[in-house]
Amino acid sequence: MFGYNAAMTDEPPPGRPPRFDAAELSRVSLSADGRRVHLKLRDGDGRPASVSLPVDCLGRVLTAVPRDPGAADPALVHRLAGWSLRHGEHGLLLTFELPDGGTITFAVQPWQIAAIASLAGHDTGAGRHRPN
Repeated sequence: MFGYNAAMTDEPPPGRPPRFDAAELSRVSLSADGRRVHLKLRDGDGRPASVSLPVDCLGRVLTAVPRDPGAADPALVHRLAGWSLRHGEHGLLLTFELPDGGTITFAVQPWQIAAIASLAGHDTGAGRHRPN
């Protein structure tokens, strides 16, 4: 479950949309056509709500999460249950499997995989690679 402070305002100020602060993310699903992500939420009192977002805006949502795990809340660091690499329509597809059963797939280039592998061989076992 992904937690937030919860409260749903009954009446928003005039001219402003209502705000829902979720306490729990209870379900995530993808529309049948794969173009929208549906989030089922609950507020602190257990009242349900749902939000539907276009898939192509998820990158902007993810950029709001802190990027430096050393500076971030440990709860924001995802654990990896497994991974796979395969050829797909968009080239190499690197899929990370999360402990909750979710997956995240990235289209990657062979040089990116080679860079990750070379960093994993260093004494620190960590690093970053960004092309100029």
